[in-house]
Formats: sequence, C-alpha cells, structure tokens
Amino acid sequence: LSLDFDDDDDNDDDDDAEEEQESRKLQRQSAIVLDYTKYASQPGAMEVDEKGNLYLVVDGGVLLVSPPGKIMGKIAVPNATLVDLTLGEDKFLYMSTSSKLYRMRVRNGPLKVPTDLLLKR
Repeated sequence: LSLDFDDDDDNDDDDDAEEEQESRKLQRQSAIVLDYTKYASQPGAMEVDEKGNLYLVVDGGVLLVSPPGKIMGKIAVPNATLVDLTLGEDKFLYMSTSSKLYRMRVRNGPLKVPTDLLLKR
C-alpha cells in the first residue's frame, strides 16, 4: 500500500516530491512485527502496555508478545471465545466474551497516550 499525503490536487511539484520522499520513508519503516497466523483463525483485539508488550486475542486466549516480537507466553481462556480486551489503569487485563467478563492482574499498566498535545496552525 502506498500512502498518499497529497489530497488537495494543487499540482505543486515541490510539495509532491517532498511528500513522495516522506511516503517512501514510511514504507521503509513499515515491517511485519509478528506473524501469528498459527495461533489465530481471525484477527482479534490488541492492547499495548507501558513496557511495549502486546496482548493479542487469539484462539483459546491471549498471546503475550515482547517488544522485539518474541512470544513470551499464552494466557489460556478455556471454553470461551474472547471478543475484546482492555488493559486497565488498575493493572488488570479485562477480557470479555459474548456473555462473561474475566480479569487478570498483570505487571504493567496501559500505554500512556498524551492528551495535551498542541496542534500547529
């Protein structure tokens, strides 16, 4: 997939060249971090903790993946199909099915996302 940053149709060649360079840079930075198709028959929910660990919903539970993309383990949730998960500020991983809510204490809190960003005009 290519990223097209020029959606104003101004035909400005200088801006188009800069945007094309930026697009190529983003494509070089894109990479498959983990192929977990042998664990999941379909895509599922994902959470990231403050240390960069990923929690991925897979068949039969949640896969825990370290920042370099190494699978550290699987949290088994037997006889249930998870539909969503959330990592709470209280350091619990909340996992929901169509009719039940599970929770499990984890070591790290959720990834902190700044909300006080200023936009340049």
